[in-house]
This record gives sequence, structure tokens and C-alpha cells, in this order.
Amino acid sequence: MIQSQKVLAVIPARGGSKGLPGKNIIDLAGKPLIAHTIKAAKQSRYIDRCIVTTDDDAIADAAREHGAEVPFKRPAYLAEDVTHTPPVIEHAVQFLESVGDRYDIIVTLQPTSPLRKPEHIDEALEKLVGSSAESVVSVKPSEYPPYWMVTLGEGGACSFVQDSVDYFKKERQELTPTYQINGAVYATRREALRRGLIITHPFDAMEMDAVSSMDIDTQEDLDRVREAVGAIHESPGEKIVEEVVLQDDRGPYFYTGKKICLRAVEKEDYTEHFYSWANEPDFHRYLSHGIRPASKRRMEELYEALMKKDNVIFTILDKTNNEPVGIIGLHHLSWQIRSAEYTIHIKKSFWGTGVAGEATDYILKHAFETLGMNKVWLGGNASQQRAIRFYEKKGFVREGILRDEIFREGRFHDSVKMSIRASEYGALSANHR
Repeated sequence: MIQSQKVLAVIPARGGSKGLPGKNIIDLAGKPLIAHTIKAAKQSRYIDRCIVTTDDDAIADAAREHGAEVPFKRPAYLAEDVTHTPPVIEHAVQFLESVGDRYDIIVTLQPTSPLRKPEHIDEALEKLVGSSAESVVSVKPSEYPPYWMVTLGEGGACSFVQDSVDYFKKERQELTPTYQINGAVYATRREALRRGLIITHPFDAMEMDAVSSMDIDTQEDLDRVREAVGAIHESPGEKIVEEVVLQDDRGPYFYTGKKICLRAVEKEDYTEHFYSWANEPDFHRYLSHGIRPASKRRMEELYEALMKKDNVIFTILDKTNNEPVGIIGLHHLSWQIRSAEYTIHIKKSFWGTGVAGEATDYILKHAFETLGMNKVWLGGNASQQRAIRFYEKKGFVREGILRDEIFREGRFHDSVKMSIRASEYGALSANHR
């Protein structure tokens, strides 16, 4: 809900794709394509309900598995090659209204735009409620200036833009910037949709970058998206992890570095790894705020609780053998004040190897550059002066002491509260941090 207005996300996903058969559930980074759009919708701060409208049972099953509702099966007459999107969305909204569930704003999210972020959805909604427009549409910079385009007719070629200016004598820098609709986000007021419109005239626009705007209609499109986000390729006895750009605040993500790679932690990994690490004599036997592991079931419960609070957990893998050597967490993410708490746990056998520094670099990059956080803070053991000096070199500043904050090796320790701001991180990065 945003400004007392209920928001519904509708993901249209029919099963009869011709250009790329089965594209809505084709694999992308280990998940069906539609799962990435469902995740973005569910992580929006404003969307109250997310449904999928489809005529295909396999798509419906995948959607439900990844957290979306499929309250009805789309009728065949709304799943043809020539079917336009507005009547599909109107049908979905009318179905919900028939059972008493009404919404003020409808967000249409096409599953073929898997790299759009929750922030893009939220920005579109904020623009809509902050203006008199009836719709807001996501756009990207035009790939080619329309001023240099032509139409072909019986009389030959004709400039697409018809006015008194000869644009062919101008350099690109002299042309007015133009944008094209990228198909990622359509936010529409209910009354406009009732008139059969998703895009109204006039409408407002929300700009997205080229990578987040990537759209999949063909195999070539899919290959380009896979190249952008990376993938895991497995062969007998070997795992290769490629470098990718993190796309939002959950997994799966992969980073490569000199010694380590980071991977978003699944519940099973978190349960198994942290339970075993916590019972190793050479590992920190504590969790934040003194919660000590008691069982694998307790670890599962803790993981579920963490994920409900918008936390992000990464496991640190040794690149030489892909063995887990630690866990990193971005906890208590606050989207209102754009801040996060950061914790790191590394096996004692990896202390002094540079793993902590490399992992810190990656997680700060993720927090500031991908999540757009303004500030990241952490609590370090007050008795570990070497570690505190290490983080100070990374740009962290001491803010004070927290009493009995960390539980380690059977007792509580004072914690030093430290923080780093985006501006400080940016300055250090500019100096080859």
C-alpha cells in the first residue's frame, strides 16, 4: 500500500511463446524466468498482492512454487498470439473484484524483464501517486536516435521525424535525448484500466538503465541476459563460478575474486554449514545478539526469521575447492533510511589470508552500489583491536561501545559500533580502495 492506496501486481505469462518456446519458465541462473519477476514484486515495499495470470499449468506450478498466487486459469480467448495485454489485466482485476478484493493501482510486470529491481517498481509507484498522471511506464535511453530513422514508401525514403530541421547534419550530442518503453514496469490507476488502458495519454515515465531493462523474446536475448547475470556450469568433478553483477537484494549471486567467491545462502546450506561451523572448536561460536545454535532445526527457524526481515546472507567459498569458509550477512536492512547492519563470520583457519578484506570489499560494493544504501554499520568485538584497526583502514569510523552485545566462546563481550557512509566508501573507491 502506498498513501492508503492498495496495489496489485499482475504478471501475465501465457504458455504459447513462438519466438522462444517455454520462455516464461526457461532456466535463468537456476530458476525459471518468471521467478525473478515474482521475487521483485514480493520485495516491493508497496505491493499488497502478487498474482500470475496464465493459461499454462506448468507456468502456474512454477509461479506458485516461487511465491505468487494463481487464483484462476486464464481463458483461451485471452491467451492467443494476437491478444493484447490490457484485456488480460482487466480480466484478472475483475476476477479479484468479483470476490471482494479491490485495488487502486495495478502494476503490470512482464516476466520477460527479469533484471528489473524492486526499487524500480517502487519508484514507478511513488511517481504515480506523486503526480496527476494516470499511468507511469518504465523507459530506457533509446538505442538509436529516431531523428536518423526513415520510412520507406513508393516515393522512396522519408525522414521519420517530420519538421524543418535536417537532423542528418547534426551529431548525436546535438540531438535531444529520447527514450523507449522497455516493458519492465507499468503502473496504472484502476479507473484508467477500466477504460482499457495500461498506458494513458499523457503518462509519466521512470528511467531505468540498459542492463536492468534487458528483455527476453529470442534465444539471442536470453544468451545476452545470461551473459549479464552469469551462471553456474557444472561438469563431472568440477564447478566453475563466473563473475556477475548482483541484481537486487537476494540471491542467487556470484562474485569471483583472488581467493573467494560469494554465493547467496539457501536455507539448507545455512542450516548445515552454520550448525557444523558453530560446533567446531576453531570457529566463532556465536551469532549476533547472543543467539547460540542449539540444533539444525533452530538454524532453520533462525534463517526463516532472518529472511522475513529483508536480510541478505552470503556464504564465502574458497575458490580452490569451493568449500565454505564463512558467512556474511547484511541484516536489518532499512529502506526508509537506507542503512544496513553488516556481520561477518570466518573460520579461524582462514584468518590472516585476506579473505575478510576481500569479502568486505564485495559486501560494501553490494550494499552501496547495488542496494543503494547510505550507511553500513557493524559491531566488532571490543577486545579484538587488530580487527578494529583492520576495519578502520577500510573506512569504518567508531561510533561507541555496546555492552554485552557479542556472545563468543561461552561468554558475552562488549562490541565496538562502527560505520561507513556511502560518501566515504565512494572516496576510498576513487582512490583505488
